[in-house]
Amino acid sequence: MAPRSSFTFNSERLRTATRWVAFACGALVLLLINDGYLSSLHRKDHSRRVSWLRESAPQRVSYVLLGASPARYGVDVEMLAEELRADVVDLSADGRAYPESKLVLELFLARHAAETLLFEVDTWGITTGGYSYPFHEYEFLPYIRDDMISRSVAEVCGPWRAARWKYLPMWAYGEFNEQIGVASFSRKSLLGGSTSEVYGTGPEVFLEKVLPATGDPRFAQELGETPGEPEISAERQRACRRILEVARGQGVNIVMFLAPAHREWKSRFPGEAGRVAWYRKLACDFKVPLLVVDDAEGFQDRRLYADASHLNASGARIFTRCLAEFVKGMQTAKPSDARLIGRESRGAGTDAGEFAKALYD
Repeated sequence: MAPRSSFTFNSERLRTATRWVAFACGALVLLLINDGYLSSLHRKDHSRRVSWLRESAPQRVSYVLLGASPARYGVDVEMLAEELRADVVDLSADGRAYPESKLVLELFLARHAAETLLFEVDTWGITTGGYSYPFHEYEFLPYIRDDMISRSVAEVCGPWRAARWKYLPMWAYGEFNEQIGVASFSRKSLLGGSTSEVYGTGPEVFLEKVLPATGDPRFAQELGETPGEPEISAERQRACRRILEVARGQGVNIVMFLAPAHREWKSRFPGEAGRVAWYRKLACDFKVPLLVVDDAEGFQDRRLYADASHLNASGARIFTRCLAEFVKGMQTAKPSDARLIGRESRGAGTDAGEFAKALYD
């Protein structure tokens, strides 16, 4: 048998390489189509938080509530709107640290307008502890090609991971299949309803539990084991300050508040007072009012708490009226009054606590 010529051999290699290139191109096209299709589904699904922020009709609102679980469970948004006689948009969510809250506020103000930001701050917010999943990157990945989102995701998750999600089609949807990929939409179609709760002005899902009495064995169980003193996070401090800068840059008025926590919880952390002092200084630096009620006796009644660090529905109603009175007072106060409250808010907190005690009694 005659040996094959080099020309025939090279032709076969060329055909093999061509088939592989065609296969790779076909696979890439399929990935791009699927990636684009899933992205379009997210844009249409306003039950998803970021989709609502990006795709909902532009509006101007009176108040925006921003914060983590203390705001989510500690403020009755419908009641607050009634007390202030104005519309309130609730941007609070469980387990969200300041870097994510900053991005949420930026996205909201890029499309919408607000008069006043009600910014909930908490003493764990500037530490490395307190959040099991502080930045929910997967919620933003369908919009990773947006410069604002890609920049924030890269700052928190690192530039290489952000680039992978941004430039490799279907990588993000595959990595977070349960949260944003095909599985999330399949579960939604099978079970009905939304896969994540939309921001809006409706009533919150309040905890209906009541904190057990101090002598009750369940009280110790509720507190759990005493964790170590959390470390201060410079990154979260910068993000907290950046939230105020973003709001101020958009001409939004700012009211800061610390939601109540039970004294038994605070007593376990010697650095608690120092972290509250940091917020007082921050409020003074930006000349914004800060409401602190932690030291008020009116908010030490266990019946107001679902657990040691979160209000229940009864506590939320009382604190909401307290917050509304504080906000209305700031609207009629002179600029110097706001500066004084920013510098030293213990007096305001005491008044609020007496007000809460009178409401509860």
